[in-house]
Amino acid sequence: MNARHGLLVLMGSGETSPTMVTLHREVTAHLSRAADAVILETPYGFQVNRDDISTRAREYFRRSVSLATAVAPDAEIDGPSGEGGADKVRDRVRRAEWVFAGPGSPSYALGRWNTLRLGEILRERVSRGYGVTVMASAAACTVGFAALPVYEIYKAGHPPSGSPGWT
Repeated sequence: MNARHGLLVLMGSGETSPTMVTLHREVTAHLSRAADAVILETPYGFQVNRDDISTRAREYFRRSVSLATAVAPDAEIDGPSGEGGADKVRDRVRRAEWVFAGPGSPSYALGRWNTLRLGEILRERVSRGYGVTVMASAAACTVGFAALPVYEIYKAGHPPSGSPGWT
């Protein structure tokens, strides 16, 4: 696999467990030595422990997969730089050889991706066959024509429903 040929990887929860190390190593084996690798914080950007989630994910990929990653922080997008922050995140995701989106809320991720036009960038990456795009856990639930609003159903007790996915 060459990063220029593209790969979309879908996985369930447990994406940073010891059992997934082999898969992550296989997926990243053909990336360039200094690959631009980005973790999208948008699926869990609303959570109070988002910094801890980001830190643990970066450490997992560094230690277990030998992949140096940077986090595209959800808060930075709305921070002092405003739209400029969103432009930077979109550009970073567009250029990265490896992009990872994982835990959090599928509906929150979709909302942010629609507002920030990150869903367009993710679709573009996959359709042009560029890099590795890993969608795990909540982010994997966004892939397809419909997404399950997990938090709304299981945390808030809303009736089951679907919302449009990002494909």
